[in-house]
Amino acid sequence: MTRSRFLFCLLSLITSLSACGQKTLQGFQDSAQIMSVEDAMSQALGWMDDAQNSSSLDASEKAFALKVKTTLIESRVLPSPDIHNMECDKSNGGFVAAYVSNEENSPIFVCESGFEFGSEFLAQVFVHEAIHLSGILDECQTTVLEQKLISAGGGNPFKNSYFEACGLSSDDDE
Repeated sequence: MTRSRFLFCLLSLITSLSACGQKTLQGFQDSAQIMSVEDAMSQALGWMDDAQNSSSLDASEKAFALKVKTTLIESRVLPSPDIHNMECDKSNGGFVAAYVSNEENSPIFVCESGFEFGSEFLAQVFVHEAIHLSGILDECQTTVLEQKLISAGGGNPFKNSYFEACGLSSDDDE
């Protein structure tokens, strides 16, 4: 068991979630999807742990990494209730791997497409959605923070679908 997976399981118990996120992962029927979500959450928590100790972040950014980590721990992760709904629909030209609603304490809803690229991809998506749940609703601000926190945590973030629309380049670090 990796350190991050252990922390995820331990923190799940401490926060009154059932062991290793079973309550957190209610609704997933496929064991491969459950494992992917657990691996992704473990990776995302590991990045936020490492970001909090990174010399590349200032104190407020480290505090925000802790907030994102706490949000991830407290969040429920559920399959999207309707894979044909507007949020997950690829026919509109977009690509949505997961989303949160505007409601307070919204679960992170995972679309079928969220499982297409592996757990590291899904981990980055979880960080992105946790930033939204932490109060940053603007996609461009969220993308900048996602990239910065994951990089500071030792990850190698991919360019998400907002990159171009937000005028970001791979050389941007803020």
